[in-house]
Amino acid sequence: MTTCRHNASSVSKSAPMRLMTWNLHIGRDAQWRPTFPQMIELMRAEQPDFIALQEVDCWARRTRWGNQPGQIGQALGMNWEFHATVPLFPLVGGGFGNAIVTRYPILACHRHRLPFRREPRGVIETIIEAEGRKIAIFATHFGLNQEERVRQAQRVVEIIAGRPNCVLMGDLNERPDGPAYQVLMEAGLTDSARALSAEANSFPAHLPDRRIDYILLGPSLRASRCWVAEYGGSDHRAVVGEC
Repeated sequence: MTTCRHNASSVSKSAPMRLMTWNLHIGRDAQWRPTFPQMIELMRAEQPDFIALQEVDCWARRTRWGNQPGQIGQALGMNWEFHATVPLFPLVGGGFGNAIVTRYPILACHRHRLPFRREPRGVIETIIEAEGRKIAIFATHFGLNQEERVRQAQRVVEIIAGRPNCVLMGDLNERPDGPAYQVLMEAGLTDSARALSAEANSFPAHLPDRRIDYILLGPSLRASRCWVAEYGGSDHRAVVGEC
């Protein structure tokens, strides 16, 4: 089951699009202390136009039945969509999964299942219109097994095929020398951090020494900036970019 809630908003701007991807660890730090308000303040400070979120809860008991994507959207005055890859309270669309939060009106949303071994995985897609063109924004979270990640990457390539105006963001659980990453690069996506020779280690949050969170752009988009945000309360750092 899934949820779908929008805030009324519109955007008129000619500045670059600012993108953010962040694994929220359900609003807790690496020591399992609640830090969700701190996370919202970091998102507010970075002022993204699009946020791809992983490991978020919606109507789950462990997070006090809160709607984390909706709370973020309400706090920032943005629209949002959620994909419960692991249903936890399906009667009201609750669960654990990925979300997209955006300043732009959402024209359409699609939720895609990915192949998996243990934990169900997926990719959420939203369609928005910016500067007179439609853009597909995807958020995903790959698995922990290498073979599983390759199959997930192959399925994502099938989903994004033929759409040069696309952005894929998420926690791929893999460094840039991994085979799933190579599948995505061979499909024509551009790694924003690599294109700009930017330092983008995002995990673990307190002393990041590896890069597993990505902003990948379709062939018609070009990266102009990419950076890692300050510590914000999760076990990952947020990665931010512009195109």
